[in-house]
Amino acid sequence: IAIGLVVDYSAHIVHAFLHQTGTKQERIQKTLEDIGPAVLNGGFSTFLAFIFTVGSTSHVFISFFKIFFLVVVLGLFHGLLALPVVLSLIGPDSHKQADESMVESVESDVDTIKQKKKPEEV
Repeated sequence: IAIGLVVDYSAHIVHAFLHQTGTKQERIQKTLEDIGPAVLNGGFSTFLAFIFTVGSTSHVFISFFKIFFLVVVLGLFHGLLALPVVLSLIGPDSHKQADESMVESVESDVDTIKQKKKPEEV
């Protein structure tokens, strides 16, 4: 469960970052503006789900609270603070920009093929 929570926070940030356009700094700023509040809300709601275990007298529930508290806090820290810094410095290119350049390349190839076929048809 812990791995799933931590990966979830980071995966949403990376996915949004890959689909933004602009420079790396512009893309990470747009990502944090668009998806950052939702990720923070997800972490907060997860925290609310197990907050009631803190008042338990059972050692099992106290340990459960400590573990989940650290998982959520560290997951949000890495997803909303550490990962955006890394992506802004050495992040990959945008998938949207790569898709647009691929479409342009295919369109130019199609135009070239059409131009080559025209003299044969005449």
